[in-house]
Amino acid sequence: MKKIEAKLLDPKRKLFRWGPISACPLFMYFTVEPAFIPLKKGLGLCFPLSVVIFRNNQVLWMLDEEDFIQTSQKFCQLTVFNNKGKLKYLALWKKRTENLKDAFEKLEKLKFDKLPDNSLSRAYKNFSKVYWSYWTITMSLDLVTTSLIPAISDKLKTYIKAKNLTEFDKSMVILTTPAFLTFYRQEQRDLIRVLEMPLHKRQQALQDHQKIYFWMHNSYLEAKVLDINFFENELQELGSKDFQALKAEIDTYVKSTLEKKNNLLDELNASQDFRSLIELADQFAQKQDERKMFNFIGDHYLEEFVNEFARRTNRSVEDIKLLLPDELKDAIVSFSESNINKRKECLLFLCSDNGLEQIVGQNALAIANSYDTTVKNGQAVIKGTLASTGNVETYRGKVKLVPTIKDILKLEEGDVLVTTMTSPDYVIGMKKAGAIITDVGGLLSHAAIVSRELGKPCIVGTEIATKLLHDDDVVEIDCQKGTFKIVSQT
Repeated sequence: MKKIEAKLLDPKRKLFRWGPISACPLFMYFTVEPAFIPLKKGLGLCFPLSVVIFRNNQVLWMLDEEDFIQTSQKFCQLTVFNNKGKLKYLALWKKRTENLKDAFEKLEKLKFDKLPDNSLSRAYKNFSKVYWSYWTITMSLDLVTTSLIPAISDKLKTYIKAKNLTEFDKSMVILTTPAFLTFYRQEQRDLIRVLEMPLHKRQQALQDHQKIYFWMHNSYLEAKVLDINFFENELQELGSKDFQALKAEIDTYVKSTLEKKNNLLDELNASQDFRSLIELADQFAQKQDERKMFNFIGDHYLEEFVNEFARRTNRSVEDIKLLLPDELKDAIVSFSESNINKRKECLLFLCSDNGLEQIVGQNALAIANSYDTTVKNGQAVIKGTLASTGNVETYRGKVKLVPTIKDILKLEEGDVLVTTMTSPDYVIGMKKAGAIITDVGGLLSHAAIVSRELGKPCIVGTEIATKLLHDDDVVEIDCQKGTFKIVSQT
């Protein structure tokens, strides 16, 4: 990797922070590198100067918030707010998605352990090329959503003021709630259909179900196949509850969401332009869910390659995941022990439209530590963005900090799940939680979308919740204002 002498972000300025979230360099690099030179070549703009840090099996992606917003606005003007640009953009997205589906089908036919070394390397190289190409388009989604929500917010404020209404936060929740079923909800719906089948048909249907949804608990750190026993247990748990009520809730979700949106838009006497903006946000929220699905399926096949390369090189899976995509194809004949050991300490990328500069070991750790934050909070009430009301006025519960998916088991029914951000592997805990609070994320984040589907109170974007709160603290959430206060501390 060439040295480009990229600048560092100024830690004194307000930074947008994505993470920390569980991740390994190999999986995550497919999303990082395409966000810069490749994205600029393909669509005219790329992400602004970024610092991406890997340490302790987590990743933190930082950008200057003002630069990110400005870049996002420029990108939206080129693409989604420009009809010709939008059509080209969506056509590219569709083409890259179809290519990725084809690549998945080809990999599914392979027996990795039977391939000669050169065939294994070639299969990986072919897949990584398609997967990388997919991300050169789809990483731009974050530039789109960063501008769509503020655009809706600004316009809604004018309507609220004109109509002399007061429930701005609640109105934003209604208008930005996606009117579709996420893949998590689709899986629940399909599992209910299996449960409703005659007993003699269930086993085959469940096997088919497993083949479709085996990837659902994958992450940027690891991929694991959910086996038939997992789904049998899910089916048994579903059957022990009032699954008909859940079925009715899922079946009416889209219609109910659209009715709430349209009723509010009618009450506001909203223009067609504003209605189109709401539809656009819904469209790209669905793209976001689709991207996450293909991301997790892609991680499954990357894990297959990793396991096979690890077996043939007599290396640990953890060491192989510290490689970058271009390094993996040559891992059988070339492996730098010293570089891997330094990456275990810390791996950092300075990213710009000139490319990526890699820094490792103590040098990377020193830079990473300069961005660590401490919280000195004297506020009685902490404000975030209201993502879901949970259909209650307030919610009080015990805090459980869940920095990684491995901590999800300490959640008890009704606890307040507090984390940096959620991903689909967190859903098992989100179902148990009474409410969710995150440091980062907006109204189209995973936590926001899933909490609405589950009917749970949720506040996102608090910035400091994980640093301020501790296990078993008791908090009270104002589910109409998007705020919380600490009632008692441990």
